[in-house]
Amino acid sequence: VITLFFRPPSWSSVCVCVCSLTVGLVRQCQTIHGRERTCIPPRLPPEWVTTLFFIVMGIISLTVTCGLLVMSHWHREATRYARWIAFTGMVLFCMAALIFPIGFYISEVGGQPYKLPNNTVVGSSYVLFVLSIFFTIVGLLFAGKVCLPG
Repeated sequence: VITLFFRPPSWSSVCVCVCSLTVGLVRQCQTIHGRERTCIPPRLPPEWVTTLFFIVMGIISLTVTCGLLVMSHWHREATRYARWIAFTGMVLFCMAALIFPIGFYISEVGGQPYKLPNNTVVGSSYVLFVLSIFFTIVGLLFAGKVCLPG
């Protein structure tokens, strides 16, 4: 979620306008002057639709991996499949992290691909998303070191 806080320059000497726009992959919310927050589903650019697809597929991959790891207690060959599906999930999340910033050009954000405007504040969801990719990679490396024979 990218949170944008802005004050129109023409109003800076007349009044204090507190406005916020939150742009996400599944909803876009706006709060104007302390009114009730309104949310609508956004019109996503193709880059963000692709990102959403990769995130959903990555979550499915990691869910299947967890199921296969539980099943590996009874069927040892399931571990081999779990490793590859987890690796696929990691690749999907990394692709999502690379593709998402390309969509910063939309009018609601007002930036350029891979470059946000100066007055933009990145929301906690995006930071947590990037951290989750890091921890997924570290977890896979650790699991590979622990689980690999020899």
